Amino acid sequence: VMWLAGALFGVGLSAQAQTLGPAADAYGWDDNSSTNYGTSTEVKSSYNVGQKDTRIIFLTFDLSGITGAITSARLRLYGQLSSSSDNFTVYAVSDTSWAENTITYDNRPALGSALQNIAITTTTQWWEWSDITSYVEQERSAGRLTITLAIRPPSTGTFVATFNSREAASNGPELIIKSPGITVTPTSGLTTTEAGGTATFTVVLSMRDCPVSNCV
Repeated sequence: VMWLAGALFGVGLSAQAQTLGPAADAYGWDDNSSTNYGTSTEVKSSYNVGQKDTRIIFLTFDLSGITGAITSARLRLYGQLSSSSDNFTVYAVSDTSWAENTITYDNRPALGSALQNIAITTTTQWWEWSDITSYVEQERSAGRLTITLAIRPPSTGTFVATFNSREAASNGPELIIKSPGITVTPTSGLTTTEAGGTATFTVVLSMRDCPVSNCV
């Protein structure tokens, strides 16, 4: 609660969500290691080095439009697995200098720490890595406003995951960022010059001259 010019207001926090599409996305495949797939409408991931069947997805996001603390960061991709079920891990990638139209398996950036692993099946739907908040906030707080994430199975398997890329007609990759917002609601004491009238006012949050102990 806060006090403003004779009126009481309720102040609450509400999460504000922003959905970011990737600034670039592509994948590299060891069986065609010098081929660029940056213009494909799909990105693919698999891991089987012995069979020349390893594909790694790379996605870059621009965080420059995010303000305030990050309370939640979730990566979502729309697609499915070729068969059965398999685990896929999202990795941090420190090198963000790669370009969508030139990245290949041969010149791919190195994978960093594993952030989260989820199981993906043959069901075509949104698949979500919901536990990457700490990494995204760490990068933004350090002033690194361009981040790269990679997706690959954590161990050898035989199945391929296929997702829509940013070039697809719909359901491209998403990074959903939530930040705390402030909601101010008058609860009492707000009057206008006549019944049914309206008033325009500015709310400034301050501890100064607050007459009640639980003011914000």
